This record gives sequence, structure tokens and C-alpha cells, in this order.
Amino acid sequence: MSATPIDGLTLRGSVSYIDSEIQGGFSNFNYLGQFQNFSGEPFPHTPEWQGNGDVEYRFDATDNYEAFLGANVAFRSETNAGFGQLPELIIEDYTLIDLRAGLESDVWRFQVWGKNVTDKYYFTETTRLFGDSLVRYAGQPATYGVTVGYKF
Repeated sequence: MSATPIDGLTLRGSVSYIDSEIQGGFSNFNYLGQFQNFSGEPFPHTPEWQGNGDVEYRFDATDNYEAFLGANVAFRSETNAGFGQLPELIIEDYTLIDLRAGLESDVWRFQVWGKNVTDKYYFTETTRLFGDSLVRYAGQPATYGVTVGYKF
């Protein structure tokens, strides 16, 4: 969804809901090597809810430059990284917030930005390796930067 309720203000949003489920009788080995029936379980890496919201406001800063301020919020609900719904493979829900501000002309763009500005510690993956090792991949920490662009 996208809306422009007033001049210069743009609102964007999206939401998805997925109800994945293994139907019928499906049995196999879980990652621990135990034989298990997975019927009725959701698919791994399939969070039920995901959402994204973005707001941006643009206004004339000078005769040649337009200023912009924006924010983005992204949400992902809890999921499991493997069949068997084992607790050590849970990937917890998380919400990330990004911010941006800058100036833009017909050819130049100057922007300062921050990603994951609340420095949320979250995992994007978890798996077991070689039997006894549980490995979790952390998402990006708070990151800040400056971008300068030129259109040819």
C-alpha cells in the first residue's frame, strides 16, 4: 500500500501472513538423527507474519535542492530453522528501525542514514553442525553512514 496524504509526505506499508503446514503423513529424520513425524508442522524459515512500514517527507530546501527525512520499520515474527520444532532452532521475532535524511538535486544526492538504529540483537539463522555445535548467525548491528551520489 502506498499513500500521499499531503504534499511531500509518502506512506508505504506491506504485511504478509503465511500459514504453512505439512499436510498428510510426512516422516523423516530431524537434525538430531531421530525419526519423527512432521505432519502439521509449519515449514522452516516461514514466519507467519512479516511487515514493513516506510514514511518519507520531502520539501524544498533551496531553489535547486529538495530535502528529505525518512524512516523504515520492518518486523518478522518467530520461526523455526528446522523440522521438528526443536527449541534450540527457534529464530525469535524482531523489529528493525532505519532512518535517513538528505538533500537531492537533479544530479546530486547527499544522504546520512542509520540502519537498525536501536541496535537490536537478532538472529537470521540457527543450525547445528557436526552433532554438538549449535551455530547462530546474528543480524547486522546498528550501522551509520553517509552516501554521496551523482547522476551522469
